[in-house]
Amino acid sequence: MDARSRRSFAFLKFLAADLSRGEISFPTFADATLRVRSALDNPNLNAENLAHVVSTEPLLSARLIKVANSVALNGTGKPAGDLRTAVVRVGFATVRSVAMAVALEQTVAMSDFQAHRAKAEAIWRESVDVAALAYVIARRLSRVNPDEAMLAGLLQDIGKFYLLARVTRYPELATDAAEVERVLDEWHPAIGSAILGSLGLPEATVFAVAEHHVAALADPIRKLIDVLVAANRVAQGPNPINTVNSSAGGGASNVSPAVNLALAESREELHALVGGLRHA
Repeated sequence: MDARSRRSFAFLKFLAADLSRGEISFPTFADATLRVRSALDNPNLNAENLAHVVSTEPLLSARLIKVANSVALNGTGKPAGDLRTAVVRVGFATVRSVAMAVALEQTVAMSDFQAHRAKAEAIWRESVDVAALAYVIARRLSRVNPDEAMLAGLLQDIGKFYLLARVTRYPELATDAAEVERVLDEWHPAIGSAILGSLGLPEATVFAVAEHHVAALADPIRKLIDVLVAANRVAQGPNPINTVNSSAGGGASNVSPAVNLALAESREELHALVGGLRHA
């Protein structure tokens, strides 16, 4: 085993021990939790608008789903799989409390995260694109709840945020950009699904996050994993919200014509979703 492999292996052992403790907290975007607290001061705020603001913070989103699905609040036994349902179930006061707790935890850890802020921003931009695409694909081409599909898109790379926060504790690894990139690509699905599983998110969401980079493209689209795989495929090439490659036209070449047509017809909706998620 070479030196690079030894560093990565030691890091993996550390992550396994960290995740096994169950109390998982790491920074993503602390400013998003502050926006949630500010939104709650608006007397005209409704559950849908609050869910929209919450969706801009991945860890807070996952925590709220966990609270909503707790024994104390889930009297029906039906798990909440989207943020709007979770916000209605837990109430605004609980959202405020959870947001404050997450913000405080993130503030403590944020100094270690700053070196990777630009990378984190890029990951979040891609997640937002996938979330918007997943919403439209679910609504237009399947019976999957579009809000659940959007949440899965927003959370699909949560493992990358965790890895970026933890890699700073291994300076030799952290300064090896190529190895950090490899670790992010190879490990984030398993890490992300472990995090979401520990937070009690619905099984379909956990499975989709675990498999979204390796599962086969399905046609027709029936399940949440199918939606997320299709959205990721589209996000990698020309599409209505890809400002770099959208001029190429023709849509994504690796998905069905039905997917491309649905997205082309939903161009305005896609841009509104992306704009809202990035600037809530």
